[in-house]
Amino acid sequence: MNTNIFGTALFAALTLGANAALAQAAKFDLACTGTTRTLAPSMLMDETKPYYTFYRIDLDAMKWCSGACEATWSVVEATPTSITLEGKSVDTPREHEKLRNVISRVTGEHSISAESGIGSRRMAIFWKGQCERAEFTGFPTPATKF
Repeated sequence: MNTNIFGTALFAALTLGANAALAQAAKFDLACTGTTRTLAPSMLMDETKPYYTFYRIDLDAMKWCSGACEATWSVVEATPTSITLEGKSVDTPREHEKLRNVISRVTGEHSISAESGIGSRRMAIFWKGQCERAEFTGFPTPATKF
């Protein structure tokens, strides 16, 4: 009978440990570096420069923030292989805007594409980089007036 109790206790400890590890895995910071390319054909612009961005992500709450973390946003989608932080697409005769911010959970690849403008006044910015995981530092509590 003691063996059964020991086995049950061991199973419970392993399960709790696994659940704690999964909970921890759902909250993390990411430091991302790479290059940004800005294209604006009407201005004859094609510019590439380095970028650095820092994210705090909580997949349990489906929230994220960047930089100084002054505001939190909802995660668009989280799958076993990718996290989509932003996704928007508007394409009408009067407006063209596309935004997509995705991080690969498998490779750490980070890509953002942002397009806006109409006709010859279109502009596009593309970020390509790599993210490295860091310990979750949490979301700051904003100072509120009321």
